[in-house]
Amino acid sequence: MSAPRKIKPVLFIVLLAGISSWLCLRYADRTVDSIYISSDDVKLTLRGEIPAHTKLQISAKYGSSSCAGEDLLQSEEADDGYRSISTLTRTFSEAEKSHPYQVDFPLDNFGKCAWQLQSINWRFIWYFAPPRMVIVDSPFNIEPCTSDGQINLQPCRRNNALRPVIYTLRHESDAGSWDGLISIDSSGALAFKSVENARWQSRQPGTLSVDVNKKVAVNLTLALKPDYVVRLRENVDGRESTVIYPDGTTWFYATSLKASPPAGAHTGEQMTLYSPWRKESCLNTLQQSAKGGQKDPMRENDYCR
Repeated sequence: MSAPRKIKPVLFIVLLAGISSWLCLRYADRTVDSIYISSDDVKLTLRGEIPAHTKLQISAKYGSSSCAGEDLLQSEEADDGYRSISTLTRTFSEAEKSHPYQVDFPLDNFGKCAWQLQSINWRFIWYFAPPRMVIVDSPFNIEPCTSDGQINLQPCRRNNALRPVIYTLRHESDAGSWDGLISIDSSGALAFKSVENARWQSRQPGTLSVDVNKKVAVNLTLALKPDYVVRLRENVDGRESTVIYPDGTTWFYATSLKASPPAGAHTGEQMTLYSPWRKESCLNTLQQSAKGGQKDPMRENDYCR
């Protein structure tokens, strides 16, 4: 009885190469990470500055109405009315010093599956005291627009430079005080309360207005300002809160109309912590500059512009 014939290694390698070639031809230009982006393609350019000791991951989520999951080697669970969803991620490693970043993402109807960009998320991982770290997610939905008057698209809005920030919040009470880091998103709203070695994410994704017919550039830089200290005083039952910014600008929040705010304080209905670049955080500086007759009072102020 003769021994079973063994498949020769060379034949196996040829067979494997043939399968790989078929897969490449079958799925070429379908998955978002296999599509070549030329310099002439309409794309979204993301750029900014990465702080020292910080890693950056940018994820672009795409949807396709043309290709179903079986048409792709890999695909995420479809949602938002699309037959398939896929994500393209770019990573920038941490460094000893701050450094710029720039990356391009195709925008609309690219590849055989006519992929459309749905959302972008910036994830900054700041190793402020290794192995302790802070993770800040800044998600944005893409809002297709046009500057050419297309009827089916709304006019484009201007995207300002996006500047999420981490600074120090000092909690003060009769029992003492303690400091913690806090993350504020680009709109100036509170992202998460102070938690070390944790992940922070904006409560609501922002919106990027992107012209589908033109190349668009968006700047986003995470600012690390641990020396920028905002003081928060709360009474025992939490019904009254006083927030004091570095230039002395004071905000008072209370649930009772009978509460008396500190002298010179501004009042608000709901306790809010503002970004250093929001005018609400530096009203004293603005007032003093206006009295001095400065035409551009924010030009030389690092925390209020």
